[in-house]
Amino acid sequence: MTLNERQAFGDMHPNGQARFWGMTSNQDKGAEGLGTGDVVLFTGRNHVQAVGEIGVVTRNRALADSLWDPHPDRGSYHNVYSLKSFEKTMIPYAEIWALPSFNAGDNFMGARFPNR
Repeated sequence: MTLNERQAFGDMHPNGQARFWGMTSNQDKGAEGLGTGDVVLFTGRNHVQAVGEIGVVTRNRALADSLWDPHPDRGSYHNVYSLKSFEKTMIPYAEIWALPSFNAGDNFMGARFPNR
C-alpha cells in the first residue's frame, strides 16, 4: 500500500477497520469512474443481500493480492475499494427490476455501472 493510500484509508476509516471489495482487469473501465459515496449492491440468492457506500478507491495489484488470491483466469482483483458503510438487506430482485437501468429476469452477474 502506498503512503497516500495508507493516509486515505486511515482518514476514511479512523478505527483501522474496513470492508474491501475488488474487481479484475475486465472491470478496469467501469472502476475508473467509481468514487467515494457511490452506492454498491451485493446480490445473490435472488435478493440484494447488502447495500454499501464506497469509501476509498484505488488500483493496486500488491494490495489486492495481499487481500485475495488472484482469479485463476482473470488475475488480480486490483481495482480495490473500501466501504464506508455497509448494511445487510433482503430486497427481492423483483423490486430492483422496477428501477431504471434494470430489466426483469436480470440475475445481476458481475459488476454493473448503470450511470455509464
